[in-house]
Formats: sequence, C-alpha cells, structure tokens
Amino acid sequence: MLAHLLPSPPVARDPLTTIGGAGGAEFPETSWSIVAGVGKDADSGARHKGLGALAERYWKPIYCYLRRGMGKSNDDAKELTQAFFLWLTEASVLERYAPDRAAFRHYLKGLLRNFVKNENQAARRQKRGGGAQQASLSMGDDDVAGLDALLEDPGAGPDELFDRAWITDLLARAVETVRERARSDGEALRLSIYDAYELAPPGAQPTYGSIASELGCSTSDVRNHLFTMRERVREAIRAELRETTGDPAALEAEWRVVFGED
Repeated sequence: MLAHLLPSPPVARDPLTTIGGAGGAEFPETSWSIVAGVGKDADSGARHKGLGALAERYWKPIYCYLRRGMGKSNDDAKELTQAFFLWLTEASVLERYAPDRAAFRHYLKGLLRNFVKNENQAARRQKRGGGAQQASLSMGDDDVAGLDALLEDPGAGPDELFDRAWITDLLARAVETVRERARSDGEALRLSIYDAYELAPPGAQPTYGSIASELGCSTSDVRNHLFTMRERVREAIRAELRETTGDPAALEAEWRVVFGED
C-alpha cells in the first residue's frame, strides 16, 4: 500500500526531503514531544494531553497485538487495550523510556509483552478502573472493523500485526493531514488530482492523461501536483515520527521501517 500511495519522487530534491542519508544526517532534529509530554517533569495537564496523543497513535496497534497475542474477542481486546493505557498512567512506566536506547515503538511493544504475561492483573485493573478515561481513548466499532484485513492474516504474529497497524494508521493520518491542508488552502485542483490518482483502488489507477482530460489541465500539471502532495505526505510522516523519536538516527531507523527498507 505504501508503494502505491507514495511512489518514489524524482531524485533531485531538497536535502530535508531525502530518504535515509548518511547516518540520518539529512533528517531534521527530532523533538519526541509526545513522549516527553508524559514524563515525570510534565504537569497533569500536559500528561493528560500527551497520553491522549499516544492513545490516538497507538491504540490500533495495541488492540491488534492484544487480539492476536492473547486470542481475545473484539470486545475483550478493546477492554484490555483500555486497561493497558490505564496501567501506563498508574505504573508511570513511560517515564523510564530512554530514547537513546530504543525506538519508542520497540519500548511500547516490550511493555505490551509484560502486560500480556499478567493478563489476570490487567483484567482486575480494568474492572477496578473502568477504562482509560485519562487517555481520551476512542475505539468505535467502525474503527475496529477497519482492522479486520490485518487480523485475518493467520501467518502474522502479534509483533508484526502491531507494526502493520502502526504503519497503516501513520500513513492514513499523514494523508488526511495533507488533504485537509489542501482543502483549507483552497487547492481544489491539486486535491482532486491527488485523490483521483493516489486514492484510486489498487490496480485501477487512471493515467495522467485521463486525469488531465477530466479535470481540464495538462499532464505536466498532474505530474507537478502529485509530486507536491507526495512530498507533503512524506513530511507529514516525518513530523509524526519526530514526536516519538529521540534523535535523527532513531528517526531514520523508523522511517526505514515505515517504507520497508529494513
């Protein structure tokens, strides 16, 4: 899916948009603001906001991991996902994260493994706490239904499902961020071109010429607008990764995971 939505742009481009690079030197500085926001030095308001941001980005991967790793039903997996986020607030384990030792994604999966080993405690915590309200966790049936295609793969283990859900959700957020920017900036033609080509069903993409004919523009317009939108999506992905990585090397490593380069 990534290859379909984000075909490789031309080689010549600004260094800040270059994939990879020598040791991540061409990647912007990271901020890992979301993880820092739940640290011990953050006030209660910042912790609440930070935990909500983490929940928004990771509840789907966590749900998939727990559903496969614990063999739970949809409802049970949702309850355990809520219990996991409640545990994060109670145990203060996020404060122990060291960004120079591992990507946050790896650290979170390690916490999940420990959580799975203590399923009974998790169940009791869920009954006592009534769900991770502090994380502003929203788990609608429509959202969960969208994960069925991932969960139907019998050969994928919990770790792989976690990563697939994380990548899929990351890409979807980045694309929607860019599409919303185009809408708000009045870039109707650019958005129409992007939607017509990049959001077409796999194997059913129209040609540049057919898009140009339909929208009353040139094929070079189609090519240029697609390039601009693709670069914006890539930057939106980088912006998200910067919020949960501690240095440029970690950012580059996560970038390579997203694009299947590792």
